[in-house]
Amino acid sequence: MSQQSSETVVFLEANGVGQGLGGGGPSYAKVVVGSHFEAQLVRLQGLCANNELTEVRISYAPDMWGPEGVEDEMRMESPELVVTKTDFWFTDRGRHSDGLVETRTQSMKELFELLATADGPIYLGSDPAAVERDVMDDFPPDEDAASEAFR
Repeated sequence: MSQQSSETVVFLEANGVGQGLGGGGPSYAKVVVGSHFEAQLVRLQGLCANNELTEVRISYAPDMWGPEGVEDEMRMESPELVVTKTDFWFTDRGRHSDGLVETRTQSMKELFELLATADGPIYLGSDPAAVERDVMDDFPPDEDAASEAFR
């Protein structure tokens, strides 16, 4: 676990699986990671390791499923954080859907290593650049703030 005292925004690749999503669903999940979240992962990882469990699930939602508005559209109602001995992911179910949404499985070791050196948002997935593009489509940089720097 890193010794950071601040929070880092992490974006995880996400998708919908199953029926009833109509090709929709989230493309990413946003998680604000601080010492509490890291400690939670380590605690749940320990439960798996010490009790010969394949996974532990708790009711815990990411800070946001994106793109913006997908949570309201799907009416998410069953958030879970799933932790194994080495990995974690988020999953949820929409109220009016037979489908499930989930983030891509993420290595805790890799996350902790990235958090130790991060100086901005972290994008994780099979193609981190694609995750970053999805996020930037939702939250384009503030052009007014950028132009202020040149005045």
